[in-house]
Amino acid sequence: MTTKKNLSAGSQQRTSESLLKDIRRNTKRIFTSEQKVLIVMEGIRGEQSIAELCRKYGISDSTYYKWNKEFIEAGKARLDGDIIREATSDEVKELRQENIRLKEALADLVVRYDVVKKSFCVVMFGLINVNILYYSFSTLYQMCNLRQSL
Repeated sequence: MTTKKNLSAGSQQRTSESLLKDIRRNTKRIFTSEQKVLIVMEGIRGEQSIAELCRKYGISDSTYYKWNKEFIEAGKARLDGDIIREATSDEVKELRQENIRLKEALADLVVRYDVVKKSFCVVMFGLINVNILYYSFSTLYQMCNLRQSL
């Protein structure tokens, strides 16, 4: 009988040791980011209470709520990143060069417009009427019975 008693005591000790090892293994368990997302999503679905969910996965309530907060903040940051994005230095350089080119093209067109307008008045009207400089091209063409082919 003593041997049976010793055997049953030994088996109880082994089961309690294995139980302690399992508990230690579960408490030291490191969850991957995918596992954390799945756990948080399961909590958001609301099929189980948060307490039941935490017991199921062996985590504390505070751990779940910390993961939930991180999940929501990461979602907000990602959405903000889709809307507002910092330009790379290459993009900034290209945009600055394009801006300079466009400013130069605009300045060139303004000068050409003034030259054409003034020369048109000199050729067609010999500057008889100085106020003619204030007419648009279409009005001047109509006054001269010309087609607009510019």
